[in-house]
Amino acid sequence: MVMVASQAELSRERQVSVAKDMPEAGAARPAPRVVVGVDGSAAADEALAWAVEEARMRGAVLEIVHANFFRRELLQAFPGFAKGERVILARAMARAKALAPTVEVVGRLCEPPPAEALAKESEGASLLVVGSRGLHGFEELAKGSVSNYCVHYADCPVLVVRAPAGLEGSRRRVGAATR
Repeated sequence: MVMVASQAELSRERQVSVAKDMPEAGAARPAPRVVVGVDGSAAADEALAWAVEEARMRGAVLEIVHANFFRRELLQAFPGFAKGERVILARAMARAKALAPTVEVVGRLCEPPPAEALAKESEGASLLVVGSRGLHGFEELAKGSVSNYCVHYADCPVLVVRAPAGLEGSRRRVGAATR
């Protein structure tokens, strides 16, 4: 980030201030990042496909983020739930690698709530991609809107992707059966 002094300051001091986080000339810049949120829904699958393509076109690392549905304490008490959370992330990572084998893919499991986790993970990213299930009215008010929160609080541009027609609000079941 470059900070420029006012015209009066420039004429008086003849210099420009540079913020500390500005890389020096010739210094290696960190790889761009595209972050995508996944939850196993059709909308998240569409968001993942968009994010993979964006990462490929930008030469960016793809970070796939799944915010657990349950807090860590519950996951520790019920290992089957924890397995289901890991399966959602693993399937998304496998799909991303199948869509673009040359893209570097990183997976992250985060604590809920998902909206806050995604906003935090967006720090320093080039793009955040999220799905939208198309909730409206009371249902959105009751459940909250991850995409709406991200649009307002993410640290980077946000791409909101709708699920294909007829699949809004659907969720694939992820098996976490224990015997």
